[in-house]
Amino acid sequence: MSFPMKKDFQPRPLKSLFERNKAWAEIMETTQLREIEIEVVTKMLACGTPMMGFREYCCENENCDHQKLVCFTCKGRGCPSCGKKLTDNWIKTTIKRLPNVKWQHGTFTMPHSLWPLFELNRWLLGKLFPFAADNLLYAAKKRGLTMGIFGALHTYGRKLNWNTHIHLSWTMGGINQNEKWKSMQFDLAKVRKRWMWNVRQYLLSVWGKIYLPESLQHIRDYDEWKRFILNAGKNAEGKDYWHVYFADPTSNAKKTAKYLGRYLKKPPVSGRGLSITMAEVVLRYDFLTIIRVTTKI
Repeated sequence: MSFPMKKDFQPRPLKSLFERNKAWAEIMETTQLREIEIEVVTKMLACGTPMMGFREYCCENENCDHQKLVCFTCKGRGCPSCGKKLTDNWIKTTIKRLPNVKWQHGTFTMPHSLWPLFELNRWLLGKLFPFAADNLLYAAKKRGLTMGIFGALHTYGRKLNWNTHIHLSWTMGGINQNEKWKSMQFDLAKVRKRWMWNVRQYLLSVWGKIYLPESLQHIRDYDEWKRFILNAGKNAEGKDYWHVYFADPTSNAKKTAKYLGRYLKKPPVSGRGLSITMAEVVLRYDFLTIIRVTTKI
């Protein structure tokens, strides 16, 4: 069975970028990729094509050979088309699940010198959630309250480089034993201090169990390891620059769900700002301002 393309058919921009000059095939041959990375790109390239399966619709008239094929989508997060729909559906579902109270969002970062450790030893990443939430839960428990926390792990930054950090959203209060709501606020300095202490102590405890990246191959024993960990993130004056950011509280769960949806479900690259010609690849994006930035590759 043949699958004729429409004359006005325009392939999706991101798919064209991967297929242009056999770019994806070259990456596969020259780069060591994880199975999940290969799976995500393969599904994105097959999305909307007969390779994903299809439904065939035919005319009831036996003498009419007209048919229409509707190809299935990949439903993958890495696909700009499917990822957008998944994000919208996730936000709608999450709004119904989250309590409609005041929420606050926080970002927990670490020094860039520690990023390679988590990239090479990904089993370390799971502990970052309780480390970030530790002081929040402690403060709530001390007041006899049960609060709500929503977390998201991010391993890349705006430039799509490896950048380990945690996003948390929490209710600005909790329910006591009498099932009554009590408002509560948190001390940024204390939360930040506990986050730093937790991460440092954990990294000290795994010495001898982890792989060291090339940038840290000079470390030979525990004393050197301890010196590196305790000094990571200190500036010339000896002050820590581990950034923990608290956003302004939001009045309801809707804003929180939309904010988290961008981090949990939204595709990393939007096809809307990507255009491809025979001469160049152009990526247009907005960064915290109304100014549009254009990058030519």
